[in-house]
Amino acid sequence: MSKPRLLYQDWIIEKTADPRLEELYDCLNKENGGYNPAIIEAVRTALEKLTEEEREFIICYYFRGLNLVETASELNRKSTRMDGLHLQAVKKLKKHLAGFVEAEFGIKTEGTKPCPVCISRYRREIEKIIASKAPSVPWSAVLAELKRKFGIIIRAPQVLISHRKYHV
Repeated sequence: MSKPRLLYQDWIIEKTADPRLEELYDCLNKENGGYNPAIIEAVRTALEKLTEEEREFIICYYFRGLNLVETASELNRKSTRMDGLHLQAVKKLKKHLAGFVEAEFGIKTEGTKPCPVCISRYRREIEKIIASKAPSVPWSAVLAELKRKFGIIIRAPQVLISHRKYHV
């Protein structure tokens, strides 16, 4: 049986090659030697929230170990597009996994502002209002309704649009 491996970018590292990786590898595994199902489920859920192109990139680059040129070829894209796609996909994964990482490991990510809709105790009601918005209704009317009903002040409609796109 081969040694367990960790995949980091396009390098495959043997578990025993770097003693600093021992602790990381051990936290990813349960006592019985299998992968922690909570981590697998959190990653799976986060991957589902990515676009198809971003998801395919992550699978090729991180799970299959292809480099950027090979990944571009696999996805039928220009290799110059891969850097931007990589940054975008990783940024989204960090955002989607931040809550899980904090709850599971007590690690708080820096630089991420919490979504005002997600942290509101009226989240479900707000999401219903966002979902029921007709294309002819301006976002300013939705913002005014949220302020009137819930006392939530959101200055830019992009906050609601982003919430609908990434958090629902």
